[in-house]
Amino acid sequence: MKIRRSLKIYFLLGVSSIGMLIVLGLSTLSAVYLTKGADIAMRYNMLEVVKNVELVGDKPKTMLGFTITRHWKDVPEIVRKYVPELKSHLDYGRHFEKVSFFDVPDFAVFALRYDRSPDDVIYICRIAKEIEPLDYNRNMPIPMPYLKLFAFAVVAIMTFVVMTLLLFRHIAVPVEKLITWARNLHSDDLHQPMPDFQYNELNNLANIIRTSLQSVQSSLEREKAFLSHASHELRTPISVVRSNSELMRKLIERGDKTQEKQQEVLCRILRASHTMTELCETLLWLNRGELGNLVKEDVELGPMLKQLIHELNDLVRDKEIEISVETDTEVLMLPATLVRIVLGNLIRNAFQHTYHGKVEIIQSGYRVKIKNFNYTDGNETNLGFGLGLKLTRQVIEHYQWPYLTNKLETGREVLIEFRTCSDKKAHA
Repeated sequence: MKIRRSLKIYFLLGVSSIGMLIVLGLSTLSAVYLTKGADIAMRYNMLEVVKNVELVGDKPKTMLGFTITRHWKDVPEIVRKYVPELKSHLDYGRHFEKVSFFDVPDFAVFALRYDRSPDDVIYICRIAKEIEPLDYNRNMPIPMPYLKLFAFAVVAIMTFVVMTLLLFRHIAVPVEKLITWARNLHSDDLHQPMPDFQYNELNNLANIIRTSLQSVQSSLEREKAFLSHASHELRTPISVVRSNSELMRKLIERGDKTQEKQQEVLCRILRASHTMTELCETLLWLNRGELGNLVKEDVELGPMLKQLIHELNDLVRDKEIEISVETDTEVLMLPATLVRIVLGNLIRNAFQHTYHGKVEIIQSGYRVKIKNFNYTDGNETNLGFGLGLKLTRQVIEHYQWPYLTNKLETGREVLIEFRTCSDKKAHA
């Protein structure tokens, strides 16, 4: 299970981590500069003392806490233990004895060599013991300086976190307001004035959201208008075709010549009119979202396939195409109009994208397999086009009919099963 990251927590932890690193870095830098400051101050004091001291003979001299001698062997033993012998003019050495980097030293030793002349060498050193911070109230316990440093760091981090939370709150409130507005945004609110989210970036984002939804809403309204207009406008020509077809049939029945041919033409007109009527009703159902309310009836897929091939014969009339059809007599309970739309689009698709080759249509029970083999260069085979594509895909997805398509070397194979997953379980 993938854990979704929270922008709030990510931002808070990120800023807090940066603050901690800054505090730690500044604390380390302070400790380093404290050591360097002590070195600079000690070297300056040593130089001032050694320049003004008068040393008589080889006997060491003590002055202002400093030990001054002409020979390194006369330097105190503790200094020689921690500081290597100084070999040249202004050589300097020091050592701090402490537990940790941030701790106060238990003691410190400093040493400096000063050459007044090649024959007059002076060593000056100092030993600092029992180093304690100044305290004006000896009765109160004094915590270790590193604890003070830690306390200051915690206070600094807490202050930084509190300020970050306050800043984040000022940013988070408008963001939450934007989220709530976007979640509750409906089509009726798209033309209402947009709330002010305090920041230009959030206002721009809200404007993009509203503009996108307006575009989607406009597309939906155009599609609904198209379906409604198409279903409405088709009714008049359908009525005219059917009434004139009936009249033509009556006229043909009175004559003797070419009656069979005219009767065949008339049947085609009647079938086309019925198909247009069914398509009109299907478009209305699609517009209302009522595909599930279609009545199921006994459907023979074999005769329906042959009838569709006959009606679409014009698509292959001038092509060198061999059509192979295999069907059985299986009768299924299906919405006949929708099955006809799906099969019609699949067959039309195969016919339109085959220029010289073969089309195989095999029906076995609830399965229909359509293959086309195109032996000349042409466009790839796709599932229908335009309105046929939309209707076919919506019908297949709504009824959950298993649909597979495989690309072949010279064409495409399409397999559709007119039963749902629940039908499969019940059959098993």
